[in-house]
Amino acid sequence: MLRSRWSLALLVVLIAFVNLAEPASAAGPEQWLAAPAGWQPSGKAELYAPESLYKYINGAAESYLSCNFRTLAVQNYQRKDKAAATVEIYQHASPADAFGIYSQERPPNGFFMAIGAEAYGDIITLNFFKGDCYVKITVDGAGKEGPVVLDMFGKAVADRIPGPARFPELVRRLPEGGRKAHTEKYIAQNFLGYQFLRGAYIAEYSLKGQNLQGFVMDCGDAKAAHAAVARFAFGGNAPAGALDAGGKAFRDKYNGDIHLGWRGRFVWGAMGGDAAQRQALTASIAKSLKAGN
Repeated sequence: MLRSRWSLALLVVLIAFVNLAEPASAAGPEQWLAAPAGWQPSGKAELYAPESLYKYINGAAESYLSCNFRTLAVQNYQRKDKAAATVEIYQHASPADAFGIYSQERPPNGFFMAIGAEAYGDIITLNFFKGDCYVKITVDGAGKEGPVVLDMFGKAVADRIPGPARFPELVRRLPEGGRKAHTEKYIAQNFLGYQFLRGAYIAEYSLKGQNLQGFVMDCGDAKAAHAAVARFAFGGNAPAGALDAGGKAFRDKYNGDIHLGWRGRFVWGAMGGDAAQRQALTASIAKSLKAGN
């Protein structure tokens, strides 16, 4: 009798645990799949975890994993006229990571649209990011109606995805003067080939006919920023405290001439062009960061 009561009590606890756990597991990207009127799901949604992502995008999975990929939901749709569509929602650890993989695949001269934070596409594909999700939609058999169908699909999915429909803050804090459109990127790991440099926002610039690249990293606090600068600019052999908005020019053995600045939790700098333009871009980034504090 005692064992029966214990078993019953344990069963009640387990049922309660399962019920409590369901909302958390249901909060994944499969809940944000959507389609415009007239389109019906074809089969069940497919779900992929980090360890199984290669089964869906073999050869490209590493790029997604480097941007802290969490879950992929894939759903196929059909319409009565046999037109077909596929929606893929890649959920990442943060909005920065979702922007990161989007920015890696975005062409600099694509056809861009205002869906989510930003979208690009053609007559059969549409890719956009919003919140912590990167979304890819394809249509087949819709003919000239393809762009309209993609627009409807994109807006239907974007409306369901929670989170901000905007670029990460540090992208918006990069100076606009001379910045080349659609060149902003986020590098989650191994920036400039160094394991200790993470979370870099970069953009390409054209200043006085010269091509440069500006970047900024939020290291979390001043101590971490100091450590990153000491290792990067000085090889860990000298203090970084002398760096300020004016920055310091140095030559990295892997990346060439760099002008670097550091203050508080931020590290920023510029590469390419001549010394004067690198210094000017570094100072401009410093000014923009200070204005946002």
